[in-house]
Parts: sequence; structure tokens; C-alpha cells
Amino acid sequence: MSEKGLYRKFFSLSCGLIMAVLLCAARFFVIYIFDNYFLEKAALSGFYGIFASEAVKILAWLVLFGLYDFLFVRKKKSSFENLIPLPIAAVYFGAYFLSAAFQAVFSYIFNSPKGYQTLFFSSNKFSEIALLFIVTALMVPAVEEYVFRRVILRSFAEFGFCTAALCSSAVFAACHSPDNMVYAFVFGIALSYLAAARGCRVSFLAHALNNALALSISLAEERLPEKISFVLTVFYILVCFAGIISLIFLAVFVLRRIKITKNKNEVLETCMKINEIWNIKEKQEFVTEMFEYISEKCKNGEKIEDLNDKQRVFYIVQTLEMEVNNGGFSQFFFNSNGIFAGELISSFKKIRAIKTAEICKKAVSIFGDKIYADRNELQDFLVPDDEEEEEKIEEILNECDDAFFEYEDDLTELNYQFIIDNKESFLN
Repeated sequence: MSEKGLYRKFFSLSCGLIMAVLLCAARFFVIYIFDNYFLEKAALSGFYGIFASEAVKILAWLVLFGLYDFLFVRKKKSSFENLIPLPIAAVYFGAYFLSAAFQAVFSYIFNSPKGYQTLFFSSNKFSEIALLFIVTALMVPAVEEYVFRRVILRSFAEFGFCTAALCSSAVFAACHSPDNMVYAFVFGIALSYLAAARGCRVSFLAHALNNALALSISLAEERLPEKISFVLTVFYILVCFAGIISLIFLAVFVLRRIKITKNKNEVLETCMKINEIWNIKEKQEFVTEMFEYISEKCKNGEKIEDLNDKQRVFYIVQTLEMEVNNGGFSQFFFNSNGIFAGELISSFKKIRAIKTAEICKKAVSIFGDKIYADRNELQDFLVPDDEEEEEKIEEILNECDDAFFEYEDDLTELNYQFIIDNKESFLN
């Protein structure tokens, strides 16, 4: 991307963040006006006053961000590509644990209040508590998921999931009280993932469950501080255990999926490459490209067991031709592929290069009846202590080089025909 494109992208991202922050500020301003003027004039207090305030908060979210969604966001790209579909339960418990852990560290460092927010009213009426659950565990999560995961997250989709999730979660955290900002930010990232990968319904259920747990614990701590302490201790231990197990599971799951995806991509690239090779019309180019493909597949002979019988024959034949043209038979035998010397004669016969097979027979005769499978032993044989023996070996191999360079067999044509005749073997 050009420098101009980067500036344009940064400007667009900044405008999106500013717009989201301004809308949140407008919402807080509306709530402030309502709480400090209309509630006082209406003489609403206690439960009904708080319920009215919460209703206005929800309405303000819907009106402001609904309008923003309708005018600007709906037309934008809304999908996130290449997200690994992680197990929902593992994401939830892992995020729950991480959020609480980061919040605890933050609270310890900055000496801020620990735990959940205290209740904004005290009531023992079942109807009022039930209504509180409806607002806190259903209505608020529904509206916030629409605002932060449906509108704000989607508004940043063009910048990729990571940027969109960070921006959405940062605004989400800023709309919470200071003692819950860190928790909201970390958990917001998890909710963003669930919304992007699984849909807003899933992120809503996770958000609702989180709020229901928080509210339940707050109610229990306020009304049963002594009796509930042991239960909460057990609960926190279970949360830690479930969270750690979930994080380990997610790490293993992601690594496995990455490996599987990498293998699939390699297979896809291989299929595309082999298809391109088969479209080559010129024989020499076709044979050369096929040899490069086969060499890459077997790691230049290090994993020759990955080749089938026909591919192995072709690889050995082509390797010998390349090595002889570069440094003679002595170079072929001395290098790593020299351990395939015992297969030279049969390989050339299989492609019907009979005269070249005879040349190879003469070259291999220097080893007598012994076949060297170890490269070091083979190199020691090629460089004996006896100078006369070394000269004799060199003379035989030089004669073979000269005979090979005559090219009495058209190796390009024979290799090409061998591949065509065994097409199925070279498509695998």
C-alpha cells in the first residue's frame, strides 16, 4: 500500500473512532440531562427512578447508534474472513478468567475497588429483583451487543478483525466505570470474536450470562455476606480451573487448526502448480518444471520415500543427467544422490534409454558387486589411498562422461513420454 493509501486508511480509522466516541458522549449527555432535571421534576426516586434512568440509557443507545448504523454502517463490509471457529464454551470461560485476572492485577496496582460493581439500589421485593435481572441480564446485553458488536465492530470491518475488535472493545471499556474498564476491555475482545465468528446472538448469550453472574454475586454478597463467602471461594476456584483448562485447550486447538490450514494451503498450491505444469506445451520446459516439482516434493532426495515408483525413476534419471552435465559421473556419485547409484541402470531402462543404461552400467562397475547406502563410505571409495586405483576409477568415469555427452538417447523425449504414459502417477 502506498504512503497516501496509509494516510487515507489512518484518517478513516481516526474518523470512525471519533464518531463512536462522540456518539457515546452524546448518550452520556442525554442521560445526565435526564437524571439531573427530568427525574427531579418528576419526583421519581428509588427503584422507579433508577428504572426510568436505565430505560432512557437504553433508548439513547438505540436512537443514536441506530441512526448511525442506518446512515453509515449498513453499506460497509460486514464479514470477517479467516476467523478460526473456536469452541464457544472455551472462549467464554477463557475470556471470563482472563478478564477477571487482568482486572485483579489492575486493581492491585492502582488500588482501585475490587470485584463487581455494587448494586445501584437495595430491594427485597421479588418483582423488583426480577425486573433488575431483566434489565441487567437481558436488555442491557442486547442493546450493548447491537451498539458495540453490531454497529461499532462492523464500522471498522474494513481494517480487519484485530483492529475492529480493539477499537470496539476500547469504546466498550470507556463506557464502563473505572473499576471495571479492564474487565470490560478484555471481555469485549472475546465478545467481538464471538460476534464476528459465531454471530451476535452468541455474543449476546455470553454477555447475558456474564451480567447474570455478576448480578447474582452482587446480590449474594450484599444480602448473605457470611454464608456466601465459602460458596464464592469455591466458585472462583472453579472459574480459575475452567479458565486455565479453556485457555490451554484453545491454544492446542488453534495450533492444530493452523497446522491443518497450512497443510491444506500446501496441497492447494501443489495442485495449482501441477496443473500449471500440465498446461506447458514445450517438452523441454515441461520436463524441467516437472523435475523441479518432484525435487521439491522429495526435498532433493532427502525424502525420496515420499515419491511413488514412477516419480522416483524420473527423479533419479533427471538427477543423473543434471549432475553429469555439471561435473560428470564422479560428481553424481560423490554428492548426496550418489546413494541411488544402484538404481541407475533399472531407472534408465524403465524410460527406454537403453544406451544410456549401458553407460550407467559401466560407470557403476567401479563399485563391483557392492552397493553403498552410506554417503561417507561411498566418498571414501571414490577417493582411495592408492593413486593407481583412483586414476583407474577416474579413467572409467571420464569415458562414461564422454559417452553420455553423445546423447545417443533423446532423454528429453524419453522423459516426456514416460511422464505422459504414467500421467496418473505424476498427478498424485
